[in-house]
Amino acid sequence: MILLTALLLSFATDLIVETPAVEQQLSPDAAALKVFFDQAFDRRKVSLKDTRKAYRQLQQDISDNPATDYAFALVLLHRNQFDEGIKVLDMLRENRSPAYAPAWQTSVWHLFTRRQFETGIEQLSEYSRLTADPKMKWSKPNQPARNARWIGSLLTSLRYQFTTEEMTQQIDQLEDRVQSSYPVRLRLYWEAGTKHVLDQRETLDETLLSLDEAHQIEQQKVAEETAKELAERSEKTDETREQLKLTAEEWQKKLDKELIEFSRNIGSAQRDYTFLDNKRLSLDRSIELVLKEQTALEFSLQNPPQGQFFDLATVNRERNRLAFKYNQYQSEYRETVANLQEVSVVGTQLLQARQALVNEYQQATGKLVKQDKKLELLSKKLSKSQEELETEGLNDSSTKVRVLNSKMKFFQTYLTLDLEQEAQTLVDSLNTP
Repeated sequence: MILLTALLLSFATDLIVETPAVEQQLSPDAAALKVFFDQAFDRRKVSLKDTRKAYRQLQQDISDNPATDYAFALVLLHRNQFDEGIKVLDMLRENRSPAYAPAWQTSVWHLFTRRQFETGIEQLSEYSRLTADPKMKWSKPNQPARNARWIGSLLTSLRYQFTTEEMTQQIDQLEDRVQSSYPVRLRLYWEAGTKHVLDQRETLDETLLSLDEAHQIEQQKVAEETAKELAERSEKTDETREQLKLTAEEWQKKLDKELIEFSRNIGSAQRDYTFLDNKRLSLDRSIELVLKEQTALEFSLQNPPQGQFFDLATVNRERNRLAFKYNQYQSEYRETVANLQEVSVVGTQLLQARQALVNEYQQATGKLVKQDKKLELLSKKLSKSQEELETEGLNDSSTKVRVLNSKMKFFQTYLTLDLEQEAQTLVDSLNTP
């Protein structure tokens, strides 16, 4: 335990970057690289052709440094030029004197992002083998420890996304090779990476549970308030009936008159219910279509045809349009469900009041009123529909719950790789006196 703590502290110290009190002047190499990124990352103003030209100039300004090629690979990936970007990373990976770890990690990460599992496993296996080789030279000190921690994090993260039996078996086999080939020190770093992901997962599980519980409590509160309101209305109806003490003849007149009114009101409630229920089903289909569009858009961004250029502004407009439609449909859906519940409550109340009137008439006169089969079927329908709506409301997951639940199924959630942050780290690495 003491050794593990010491190693973790050592690793953490390697990662600490102190923020200067004043803006630091960049070295010539770092300044040239920053200008390249600032221009090349702007896809709206700078073409890919101009970016290639700037890359050749950068090679002249910063010679004999893998950072220039790595910078170009980051730009290509940022511009969705995946195949060309991976080729540049492959070139960097093949140069092993010394080995350049960022190229390995970025290549492996993007292969898994593109669901190229077999190629990703092959590269990750080779990266792990080089990390275990004590004779291997790396571009940074203490790099094998950094590699081991990153590999531990990645392998654990992959289990949440690639869950088939074949993929799980390959991950298990790779972990076994890591355990057997790494010395104690590297295994401790590997375990630290694994623990970091497990801790993230535990935190996300707790957040998901908290969000779900809060949503269930809110839904339960709405159901209780609705039941309370219905009970209050029923009580007022009972009080009104108690006040009516009529003779048989008066009851007959009242019964005939009020049954007609009840039939009219119940028919109106039934029409309202049918309209709202059809609207709810239509909105449900609309929401499903928007979700499919969103999924298709994100899939096309992650898996664009070779040579396909995505305009960021157009993509963002499409995302915003779909998000607006989704939110609009969700708002209309919630309003429609609320109206359905209200109509169901009103219809049930009307049926209860009608039955109460008939029962009291029977007790007062000893006469039976023929049951209306149509109203009986409507009573069952309204009762069943109200139960379905309440169950749907209690079991329906909120948007936050659905989003988090989906996010937890991707390995990138636990092991991120931000291209712009990677670019800044590269500029910092060249900022030497």
